[in-house]
Amino acid sequence: MDPVVWQIVDSALPTGGFAHSFGLEAAWSLGYLHAVDGATNAGDLDTCIPLFTFIDAQLESLAASELPFVFCSHQMPLKWQEFENQHRVRLYLNPSAYRASKSQGQAFLRCALAGLLDDSTNLEPIRIAIQNKKADGLFAPIFGVVCRGLDIGVNVAQKMYLFLALRDMISAAKRLALIGPMAGVKLQKSLALRVEEYSLQYSNKNISQVKQVYPLGDIIHSCHEGLFRKLFIS
Repeated sequence: MDPVVWQIVDSALPTGGFAHSFGLEAAWSLGYLHAVDGATNAGDLDTCIPLFTFIDAQLESLAASELPFVFCSHQMPLKWQEFENQHRVRLYLNPSAYRASKSQGQAFLRCALAGLLDDSTNLEPIRIAIQNKKADGLFAPIFGVVCRGLDIGVNVAQKMYLFLALRDMISAAKRLALIGPMAGVKLQKSLALRVEEYSLQYSNKNISQVKQVYPLGDIIHSCHEGLFRKLFIS
């Protein structure tokens, strides 16, 4: 495996992923989620979603709705802004997801410009477009373009994208005290099998094949904006 792959999936890469919970914090705060030990904010365990089930559903949702943007941008990097425009429309009704995608995409681009890519000339038009506010730098299209520039295969890139989301959700669950560190290791190992499954099921899809398979998760995530107290940006 190319060493740059390990560098990208390493939590030390400053892309800001740990500032986002992918709707996990909103699900807990609003009483839709219960912790591994059965603790809940709702008082009625029967109405709550187990942590494993929620993360699993969010992973599949990301695979179905965002991997096509990674794929198409990787295959046709010159059309990244066209793909971003379509992605923005999809995220428009979920301001939390939109803000997370924007901040992570721009941070990932900065990492690529700062040293991930030996020759970042092809990324300059993207940087300039973002600087001039003609583009947002949403994460999925940027990720596809950068991985293409790093000669990372498209299938590996899509699997990496899902792994990053899984890693960050597990981290969020631990910081919200929904799960302990050792239980988090076990949970991530179990869900890593889902990354393999979903990266095969939803990889290499065109933009026309984007779909939402877990609308409840999207609705819960969009409620993050209204939380009175929050640890995460989204």
